[in-house]
Amino acid sequence: MGSKQKHRKRIPVNIIGGSLGVGKTTTINHLLTQRPSDEKWAILVNEYGLVGLDAALMHKKSDSAEQNGVVIKEVAGGCICCSAGFMFKVSLVLLLQRRPDRLLIEPTGLAALSGILDTLEQTGIRESVDIQSIICLIDPTRLIESLNKEEMLDQIEAADILLANRSDLASEDQLKSFEGWAKDLFPKKK
Repeated sequence: MGSKQKHRKRIPVNIIGGSLGVGKTTTINHLLTQRPSDEKWAILVNEYGLVGLDAALMHKKSDSAEQNGVVIKEVAGGCICCSAGFMFKVSLVLLLQRRPDRLLIEPTGLAALSGILDTLEQTGIRESVDIQSIICLIDPTRLIESLNKEEMLDQIEAADILLANRSDLASEDQLKSFEGWAKDLFPKKK
């Protein structure tokens, strides 16, 4: 490793997790509207099926994502933490070689974030990334359902921020239940 590599700024990485239909793509589209115009961002989207919808939705925001400072790479056909893990790693390395100012990772709702974090900690990758906030979106109207899914428990455990998404559709009691549950977690989450 040359001295140029040693002094390179590490790329901030955020992971936006949550179950299917909780609004991960909508959240990322909102974040893209907040992107400083002088920054290049990369987004790695995981679609469980062979035909991806999320990247197509993100592309709708602009005709040429590259010209607008956003590069979107999609890994379809499996979960990036396991069956599509090799393609995740390849796609990740290709995106990191482009040296974006920020990388957002949107895993499928079935992903174990622990597996994604393991990949980000591998030699050759960890030197290039600065893992920042890991956000897990949760629909407060489906909290009990979410807590009965092993993959969601993994995502909640890995997250440092829990976000009650789609909260406009939740009752006051559902929001209070979410807040009470989240407040009692250990380690504490934002």
